[in-house]
Amino acid sequence: MTKLPAMVLTVLVFAHTARAAEVSVGGVVGGQLLESTSRGESHGPLVDEVTLGRTVLAGVLLDVGMDRRHHITAELVFGPYHDDVDRYCISTGYPHDECRRPPQTVLTATSHALVYGVQYTFAFRRQGHSPFVGVGMGAKRYTYDDSPDLYQYEDRTCLTLHAALGFEVATKAPVRLEARGVLVRNNPYLTAGTIYTGESDQIELQVRASVRFRVSR
Repeated sequence: MTKLPAMVLTVLVFAHTARAAEVSVGGVVGGQLLESTSRGESHGPLVDEVTLGRTVLAGVLLDVGMDRRHHITAELVFGPYHDDVDRYCISTGYPHDECRRPPQTVLTATSHALVYGVQYTFAFRRQGHSPFVGVGMGAKRYTYDDSPDLYQYEDRTCLTLHAALGFEVATKAPVRLEARGVLVRNNPYLTAGTIYTGESDQIELQVRASVRFRVSR
């Protein structure tokens, strides 16, 4: 979480130095829509399969707007990510004793994940309803289920890069609806199996709705 204070500080410095900056706080709700599977760390008689699934998202934001078109936003979003899990089964190689597909025994499971970062957005209109585009970067921090029956990873943080396309509804408290593609670099579930799959990056497709409340101008 050490990167988060630096991101918030960047936004506050931008607000302090920019002329006519509008500072807002708000909330975010949404979800991650994609589901994918990959091989895990083990091989041979131990069939190991990683699932990266769907989840809901909720969080808070701090936004600085310039000229009603340029925005820098710091976000902190929580997601349970309970469908991100590593399962396994053991196969003896005999048809009558093959493990079920997909594997059923849980090796590692997610307790929750935090996704935080900074995004720059550009609105195509200065006033009224407007489409917008955005780019940003941040981090995703996994925390794992601490059940004694599961293998325990240490909490891990990975870099995220993202791009967004959306529409802002101009009201007293502006509402933004957006679709966001997120590249998660070196996802810890995939990194463990890199030697077998050669893949360690994950792509998330998130849909988000946010509302902002102005606190200064």
